[in-house]
Amino acid sequence: MALIGLLRDNTEHVYNNEFDRLTTWCDENYLKINAKKTKEIVWDFRKKQNDKGCLKLDGNVIERVHEYKYLGTFIDDKLKFDKNIDEIVKKGNQRLYWLRKLNTFKVSNVTLKLFYETVIQSILVLTCMHGL
Repeated sequence: MALIGLLRDNTEHVYNNEFDRLTTWCDENYLKINAKKTKEIVWDFRKKQNDKGCLKLDGNVIERVHEYKYLGTFIDDKLKFDKNIDEIVKKGNQRLYWLRKLNTFKVSNVTLKLFYETVIQSILVLTCMHGL
């Protein structure tokens, strides 16, 4: 579940009201939000940012983070995907190692191609589909 809000010119109260509406809706529909697992990430591009506010759920403060992994994609509060790209490159390099190992065992080109398409290419295509 994600709540996305636009903050501009002292509109934090609107954001807080939307969060309250979300929690009320969840309660009415028998959904429980786990405050300990819930994180908040804020994209605030105003010149004067306000870090005073914090969200509370059932008396627990929602932790504000600068980076979050959402559906397998790392997102930060500056909307940069550096960490996500680093993770993809790391995964790709780990899997390329196994492709090179298979090649040293004189495996057929058909098998090498199959390994590449299923193990390496899949992470690249999946990443592109998620929004990079």
